[in-house]
Amino acid sequence: MNIKQKTKRRRTLSLILCMCAAFMFTFRPSVTAGDTITDMVVKNTHSSFYMRLSAEKVQNRLISLAEESNREEAEESANNTKETTIKKKSTGTVKSETAKKKEPQKNSKPAQSKPKKETKPDRKEMTVTATAYCGCHSCNGQWTGYPAADGTALRAFHTIAAAESIPFGTKVYIPYFDSYSNGGMFEVHDRGSAITEGRIDIYFDSHEKALEFGMRKLKIYIMQ
Repeated sequence: MNIKQKTKRRRTLSLILCMCAAFMFTFRPSVTAGDTITDMVVKNTHSSFYMRLSAEKVQNRLISLAEESNREEAEESANNTKETTIKKKSTGTVKSETAKKKEPQKNSKPAQSKPKKETKPDRKEMTVTATAYCGCHSCNGQWTGYPAADGTALRAFHTIAAAESIPFGTKVYIPYFDSYSNGGMFEVHDRGSAITEGRIDIYFDSHEKALEFGMRKLKIYIMQ
């Protein structure tokens, strides 16, 4: 039962007591025309007695109700204060734990950014005419059985022939061959009389593959 309900109950009781007192005062012994002086004195005495008795009862009851109300309000206030204190302590504990979680760890290492995968390193871009050859006599003629022009062994998907303006050992990236095992990377190790500026010759391990590749325009990147 909260304070409002208790207050309503006390007011109802007080109203009942006041009504009782009024009832007693209304129906006190009344003086009639045939009463003697003695009867009038007795009736007035009784009336005064009833009125005093009712007034005292009402006053005592009101005092008792007031004391009870004050006591209940004090208890209610104490309970509310206690609950508020508990809530504040609980809230303070939660905030302190949250603050601790947000504090950065002193010994934690800063996050290192992962290096981006470089698909096209720094290089010079060119568009050339690319042909293909192998180690057979049809492709090499009198040079059949010989190594590359710089003396290294001919290797499929590794060796290419280029003009003299590109030094031996220069790495050449050809995007067309990205899906192959070499990832599109070749090296210049050979020359050729027909290999001039703007043209390259790619070594394959069989004549069939060389014929299949044929001749085509390709974009290449000369590594710097």
